[in-house]
Amino acid sequence: MNSELYCAQLEMVNEKLLKIRPALVNRRGVLFLHDNTKPHISKMTQEKIKELQWEVLTHPPYSPNLAPSDFNLFRSMEHFFCNQKFKSLDDVDLAVSQPEILFRWIR
Repeated sequence: MNSELYCAQLEMVNEKLLKIRPALVNRRGVLFLHDNTKPHISKMTQEKIKELQWEVLTHPPYSPNLAPSDFNLFRSMEHFFCNQKFKSLDDVDLAVSQPEILFRWIR
């Protein structure tokens, strides 16, 4: 993996997001988390992220986790989605947009 290939992948992700979730990209912009490897912090990559107008979330060096505070959220979401079957992406959106149901599992 080098910076050129990584930038090409970022561009492909952005194109897919614009097709699949344009409201997400246009409403708040993309919050992006990646680690601190050389291709990810190169000048070329930084310029590509700036061009895409993405906000990069900080990631501590050598951190094995996304963020310590996310552990409970993802575990709770795993329990929430366990054994559920959705027929469409709209059904998933509906399920997670009902905070009274989702937050019951997050506590």
